[in-house]
Amino acid sequence: MNWLIFALLAWLMAGMELGLRDALQIGNLALAPSFVMILLVFVALWARPQTALGVGLSLGALLDLLYVLPTQTGETAVLMGPWALGCTLAAYTVLNFRALMFRKNPLTMAFLCAVATAIANVIVLAILALRAFYDPILLPSATSELWQRLGTAVYTGVVALAVGPALQTLAPWLGFRRQTQLGGRFA
Repeated sequence: MNWLIFALLAWLMAGMELGLRDALQIGNLALAPSFVMILLVFVALWARPQTALGVGLSLGALLDLLYVLPTQTGETAVLMGPWALGCTLAAYTVLNFRALMFRKNPLTMAFLCAVATAIANVIVLAILALRAFYDPILLPSATSELWQRLGTAVYTGVVALAVGPALQTLAPWLGFRRQTQLGGRFA
C-alpha cells in the first residue's frame, strides 16, 4: 500500500468529516456521515489483513483526536482509545466479511460501511458510558445516543454509494492494482 497517498486521503476525509458535518447534518439531529469510516472500509476491503488492522488503529486514533467531549467543568477533553479500538474492530469485521462479498459492487461498500460504522459507534458509546461513571465527561442518555449513532451508520452507508466508486478509481494509486485488476467473476 502507498502510505503517502493513504495519508493524503485520510487528511482529505478527516477534513470532509469536520467541514461537511453541519452541511450534511439531517435537521437538528446529530446524524452526519463519517467519511473516515468510508475510507477505513475501502482499505479493509482491499489491503492485507495486517495493513487493514493498522489502518483501523490509525484512523481510529485520528477520530479520537477529532472528536472532543464536554466535561462537567465546562472544558473539553480528548480521549485516546475509544475510536481506535472501535475502528480496529470494525476493520476486523470487514476483513471477515470481505470473503463473502463482491468487492467491486457499490452495494457491498454501502452495506459494509453501515455495519462497520455501527460496530465502531457501539464500541465507542460503550467505552464512553463506562468512563462516564468515574470521569467528569458529559454523555447524554445512552439510549438516545445509540439511536443517533445507528442512524449515522445508515447515513454513512448511503453516502458510501457515491464515495465508494470515487475511491475505487484511486485504488491503483493506493497500491491495490493487483487486487482490482484480477477480473473474473468473484473479484
